[in-house]
Amino acid sequence: MFRIAVIGGGIGGLFAALSIHHHCKSSDIQIDVYEQATEYTEIGAGVGIGANAAALMAKLGLTEDMLKIGGHMDDIWLTFRRYDNGGEVHTIMNPANTKIPHISMHRAEFIDLLVRAVKRQGAATLHTNKRCQSIEVRTNWL
Repeated sequence: MFRIAVIGGGIGGLFAALSIHHHCKSSDIQIDVYEQATEYTEIGAGVGIGANAAALMAKLGLTEDMLKIGGHMDDIWLTFRRYDNGGEVHTIMNPANTKIPHISMHRAEFIDLLVRAVKRQGAATLHTNKRCQSIEVRTNWL
């Protein structure tokens, strides 16, 4: 059994677990994600998933889940709106040659999407309320 510990259960850690699971499908690999928070809760602000990140999410089969949260923006890549009345300030259109959307969503919703995907796919075991105290490097693990 080959074990992988991912330290940190934020966007990067959860995406790393999903990616390893996707690219290294084997019953001989166990992935554990350790998060210091006691639970996954609402933190942070909005995130923008650009074309490169959206393409990676598509490879993991998560585009539809993202679009359910962020919505379909059709040909709009990014739009800026006024805080007080929602009026448009400026809109940037998607380049004509791309089919990959730019998706915006609240960070907590994105984390929740990743947690659900990890659980649904059985990609990793999630451990909360765990803090990394030290790292031991072993040279004789093979």
